Formats: sequence, C-alpha cells, structure tokens
Amino acid sequence: MPLMEQTPTGNESLLPRVRLSTLGHFRFERLVRHHDQELSYSLMSNAEWQGKGKALTLLKVLLCQHNRRATRDKLIDLLWSEEEQHEMKDIRAALKTTAVVVRDVLRIDSEESLLISLLSSDELMLAEQQQVWVDADAFETLVHQAVRMTQRQDALPLWEQAYALTQGEFLEDEPYSEWATSRREALHGKMGQCVHALADLYVAQQRLDLAQDILWDVATATPIDEDALCRLLALLEQQERYHAAWQLYTNAKQECVEEERHLTPRVHALAKRLRAKLITIEPYTTTNGVIPVPSASAISDHSTTIFAVDTHTILPLSVLPDVLAQEMTSIDCAVWFGFKQAQILAFIHQWIGRRTSCHELQSVIHRMIDTFDEAKVLFDEDTFKLSRRQALVALAVQPLALFVGFRWEQQSSYMLEELLPHYAASITACWRLLQGRELSLVNDILISYLPTLTQVAHQPSKYQKTAAMLATQGYRLHGIIALHRNNINAVASSFQKALYYSEIAEHPNFYVSALISLGYHKPNPIQSADIYEKGLIHVNKISPLLCSRLYVELAVAYAQQNRRQEALQHLMLAQEAYPESAERDPSFVYAEFSPSSMILEEGLLHLGLTHHEFNEHDAQRAWKTFERVETSQSGFITPERIRVEIINYQAKTALTLRNLESFCLYLERGARGAKALESEKRRQEAIAIYKEARMIWPEEPRVKELADLLL
Repeated sequence: MPLMEQTPTGNESLLPRVRLSTLGHFRFERLVRHHDQELSYSLMSNAEWQGKGKALTLLKVLLCQHNRRATRDKLIDLLWSEEEQHEMKDIRAALKTTAVVVRDVLRIDSEESLLISLLSSDELMLAEQQQVWVDADAFETLVHQAVRMTQRQDALPLWEQAYALTQGEFLEDEPYSEWATSRREALHGKMGQCVHALADLYVAQQRLDLAQDILWDVATATPIDEDALCRLLALLEQQERYHAAWQLYTNAKQECVEEERHLTPRVHALAKRLRAKLITIEPYTTTNGVIPVPSASAISDHSTTIFAVDTHTILPLSVLPDVLAQEMTSIDCAVWFGFKQAQILAFIHQWIGRRTSCHELQSVIHRMIDTFDEAKVLFDEDTFKLSRRQALVALAVQPLALFVGFRWEQQSSYMLEELLPHYAASITACWRLLQGRELSLVNDILISYLPTLTQVAHQPSKYQKTAAMLATQGYRLHGIIALHRNNINAVASSFQKALYYSEIAEHPNFYVSALISLGYHKPNPIQSADIYEKGLIHVNKISPLLCSRLYVELAVAYAQQNRRQEALQHLMLAQEAYPESAERDPSFVYAEFSPSSMILEEGLLHLGLTHHEFNEHDAQRAWKTFERVETSQSGFITPERIRVEIINYQAKTALTLRNLESFCLYLERGARGAKALESEKRRQEAIAIYKEARMIWPEEPRVKELADLLL
C-alpha cells in the first residue's frame, strides 16, 4: 500500500504532478486527490515497480540526459547491451513497450502523460520541472543562483536550501550504471562546492556548531575529501576535541592506503599538531591511538591484545596499565569483565565516523561477546554467570546512559554518528540476553529507545537505512517478548513494524528475517507458507544461514499441510544451505538459527507429518531428532526459550508414541522451564499438550498430578 505524505499547501496549479528524489534513496511520488478533495503525494513503492521490466531504468536514464530528453536509438543503446539487442527480434518494439509503461505511470488523473514523444526528432522527453519536480535539478538551480549573488551573506539562504536537498549520492542504487556516472560526478562536485561555501559562511558568522555538522557529514562519508577534512580538523581542534579529530585523521589515512593515495602535507601538519596535544591528555594511548585492553589469553601470558581497526587481526601492544601485569590469580572476575567491557566500548569508539554499516559492527561485537566464555575456566560458575550478565546489561543500556535527554529535534550528524553504533551494540547484547531468561529486562531496554531509533529511520538521510536495520531487529525482539507474554495484538503489531522497517532498510537479509518472524508465529500453516514464499525471490541475495532457515520454515509449514514431498525437499535444501561455520555468517547475530533451532525445526517437520495420519516412522524420526539437542557437540548455547520449546515437543512426541513415562518426564520439565522463563507462550504449549494427554489417559494418576504444575 502506498505511503501517503502530508497534504501539500498552496495553489494547486503550482504543485508538481510528480516528485522525484534522486539524491540518496530513490523516491517516486504522485499527486493524488481524495474524495474530500484533499491533495497529497503518494509514494510508489519498490514492489510496485517490480514486474514493469525496464520502465524504472528508462525513467532514470532520462533524468541523466541533457534537458531530460534523448533519441530512441540512444535510449536503446543505454538500456540494452549489444548482445541483448541482437537476441531480441524487435528492439524498438521493446522500447515502445517500456515507454508505454512509463507513460502510464506518469499519467496523473487521466491527464496527458508527463512522458512526451517528440515525433519530429524521434525523441522521448520528460515534462519540465514545474510538472516533474526532481531534487537534483532543484539543487543545481539553487547553486547556480547562489554563486551569482554579489553579496556572500545574501547567498546563505540559497546555499542552505541546496544543502537540505543533498541526502546522498545521485542515484545511489545505480552505482555501476555508466549512464549515471557523468551526472553523478557533476553533482558531486557541486555538492562539495555547496558544503564548503556554507561552512565558510557559518564560520564567518561564528556559528561553529552548524559548520561542524555539515563538515562532519562530508568527512565521514568521504574521508579523503581534504577540503572538508582540514576545515573540520581545525574546528575540532578549536573545541579541544582532539580524540575525535585524531580519529578522523586516522580514518582518512586508512582510506588513502586502501585507495593507494597520499594525504597532502597540510593534512599531516594538522595531524602532527593534534597528536602532540592528544598525548598530553592521554598518557596511556598507544601510537595507534587505541586504548589497550586485555583478553583472557593475553592476561595469562602477561601480554595484551586489542581488536585492530580492520576487525580481522589482533595486534600486540606494549604500553600497559600496571594492573594488567599482575598474575591471573589476582584478577577479580568483575575486573576481568570490566576489561572486556572496556575493550568493546573502545572498539565502538573507533567505529564512530566510519562509513561501514552497523551491520558489520554487530558481527564484530558478537564475536567479542563470545570471548566472555573464556572466563568459564577461570572463575566459579555462579560468579561467572553474574558477571557475564552484568557486562551484557551494561552494554545493552549504554545508549540510555550516554544519550539521556536526547531529543530528535536537537539531532545533528555527529550526534547520530555516536548514537547509532551504541544502539547496534545494545541490540546485539539484547539478542544475547534473550538467550537466557531476560525477557522483561530486554523489553524495558527496547521500549526506552525504540521511539528515537524509529524517528531516525523515518527521516531521509544517510543514516536512515542503518537506523531501519536496527529498528527491524528491535521490533523483532519486541515481538518475540510479546509472544512469550501471550500478547497477541502486540505480536502482530511488532512483526508488521519489523517488516515495514526492513523495507526501508532495503537489505534482503533484514527483509527475509522479518518475513520469517511474521510467518513463524501465524497459527495457520497455509498463511505461514504464503509469507515464507515471498522470501524465495531473495535466496540468491541473502546469507546462507538465513537461506537455510527460510527453507526449513517452509518445510515445516508444508509438513503441517501434509505436503510431504515438498516438505522433505525443502528440508534437504535447508540442510545443504546451512553453513559449516554458522557463527561466521553475516546474519548470525539476528537470524535466530543456531544448530539447536535447526534441530527444533527438523523435529517439528517430522512431527507435523503425523498430524493428518499417524505414522510411527515419522514419530520416531521426530523423537530421535529432538534427542539430538541433548547430545549435540556444536559448542553453541541453546537459548532457554528454544530449549523449553524442544522439551515441550518431546512431550508431544512421547504422547504421539503413547509413551506415558517419557511424556510425564518431559511435560514436567517443560512446565518447570516455562515457569522459570516466565513465558506464558511455553506454558500454554504445555497446557495444550496436557489436555490432549487427559483425553488419551483420562484416569492415569501420573497425568492428573501434572495439573498442579500447569493449572
């Protein structure tokens, strides 16, 4: 369903019929009139463009042409390769068909289409700016007007209006399309001109915070833009923010190494001055500008390590606080976990300002949390569990401590640069806390900052997609918690919101994971299968772990419909797709699909095949599959809610096999597990199984006794 924007105001005849956003995320909006005669712009979603062939590409190509027009021959060459043209019987007919689709899209309220055919010159042309408003053209007009102002201060409003339109690179979803390159490079140059002119005007007016904000945008997106970099370094130095300035410099230097370029002497001179000031206030900072923190193995052999900036190697450090030189036996468990927290926070601090997505940051933090388990052999179990929990909670609440009082209307780029990595770390910690019995705690943390995160996800900016990825995970977590509280309305709402934000994120991993969450908790397997099947078009774009989960969820839904062959076929596909090192999969943090989950789904498939017609072979397969979770040597922790679910289904399988002793044993375990977990969902599962058992064994005393645990 299209998203309806706010009602436009002003003279209707002056309103453009179509608005196109090309600087950043592409948006196509049409002016529509409602029954009450109100006007609004309706967003045409990506899904609506699917199935329209090259129509969207034709529209974008015309936006890149001078005066928005091009000959049909030129358009054919830009839309189809020579090989494709040779394979097609009538290439001009193909162009005509594509143009008809665009013409229909650009026909508003039965008026003449805004795609015009110029028969005399055999050209296609888009209507002028007054009819088809394009942000890139509006930007260029404002820049043209600003540079022709005789008084610099008079140009300020024009530069500000122009800058407000720059939400990203021109047609950023077409990075490799040669037909967009020339226009993109021209606009990129004018964007730089706009930023530098505006920053200089703000500095002249002593509005340093505004100058810093816009320069931060450029310096973090393009670290080797030396004009922006030097301006920002000077401003940060003036504010005595030496560490932030030094990090910008190191990011730029690393970028130059990757691109085999060199920074100029003026940048190095600034950096040398900053380094001298930084050393005077950070005596324990190493020559790499990174605070040293230990790992367990590092402490035991009297050396220290820290995760390097590239996240793949571990570099030795020589400068240590005195406490790190002590014997391992003298290190308290709380101190050890304190060092681990410091390591993660130091890494997050390094991440701030990098262009890489928080998606990758989450994977790194997840692996760093894995190192907590090194302490198992060093401390007693109770102390280890308590300290580990405290460390995860501290990481999860970090955004609340750092950004208390943060309001959206006060946001700026450098605040968001710091905010989003901490949200990413918090959500990663929440996934880990949810492996235990922390449903209420995770819920309290999420509801405290999800509104702020969703505001960022709603606003077009370079941070929007990252915020949407995190919001998708946040609402999936919230939906899981609502499910265990048996809050059906909140379950549906949360998973629908997760799907909504996954579409904004435009990342297939997050979209498919949201689809799975939505489908998994549908009571009707037909509905579930319909939802899962929407994800199949993305199987070549998503990670192997998510692909495996999508296949196995479909397999279970098919089994519950008695579609045996399809179920077994998709189970085989799931097993083939499951990666050997699941923990290294890009989606492992949020896929919710450890080896124990695979065991659960495979068991549910075999159990599902017995629903329509009892088959002892299927029931025995289910029993043996569920048993594997007790003997698994995978090394993965089985989340408590998954463990209790498997126990409940072991009771269900024992009931199917009429094994009274095993049924009583596992149902009692499931009931106690649900109580400890405080999960109404698991309790209701156990009650439903118990009621079935009373129908089969109505007078059995051992079955009746179980009522005290459940009812």
